[in-house]
Amino acid sequence: MVFVVSMLFGGLLIALESLPSWISWMKYLSFVRYSLEGLAINEIDGLIFNGTNSSGVCVQNPCIIVGAEQLTQLGYEVGWLWYDVTALIAFTSIFLLLAYFILRSIKK
Repeated sequence: MVFVVSMLFGGLLIALESLPSWISWMKYLSFVRYSLEGLAINEIDGLIFNGTNSSGVCVQNPCIIVGAEQLTQLGYEVGWLWYDVTALIAFTSIFLLLAYFILRSIKK
């Protein structure tokens, strides 16, 4: 159930900008959001894309697309890569500690 909620508010299924303001805070609790944003920044930042098809016809205006602009259109901040990595480390630590204490509390 946690994974489904995390996917729902991670930006994979629903655009984060379309979330109502009263529930938009849930995106900060989604580890999927930090994963997607970190991967997108890592792969797309610094690249330049050619917006032509195989026959050389420009299919987008402008034909040259900068990776940072594409990330901005997706709603990602280019400078937040280490913020995303830190958030994922924090989620991992919290879940591991939670699992440890739950397993320690089980009576043998």
